[in-house]
Amino acid sequence: KLLERAIKIVMTVAKVERLDAMESIMTVLGMKHLGRGELERLHSVHGHVDPAAHFSEKDLLKCIELGSQMRKVVPMAVLLASGKCSQVGEARALLDKASEDGRTLRDIIKDTV
Repeated sequence: KLLERAIKIVMTVAKVERLDAMESIMTVLGMKHLGRGELERLHSVHGHVDPAAHFSEKDLLKCIELGSQMRKVVPMAVLLASGKCSQVGEARALLDKASEDGRTLRDIIKDTV
């Protein structure tokens, strides 16, 4: 459920398709084996990608564990999905700088759109 919620938030805020949102979240979490190619393969086999049904239990648990340990997973995923940042480190640095300046993720996204 948490992963599904994160996917929906990234889709809405970054205005991207589901696979793009999922790819950016997996990138932030460092789940390289669930990258674009694997997500597209799952989509072609099942017609859609449902993490609860199509990811292994081990991968789901790892996503939850990593997501709870890392701060700002969804905002970093939004920055990647929207094209504002191309790397996780860049997204993290931009968010850290923005919070120091009192800017929000919404401010950052507005600057780019």
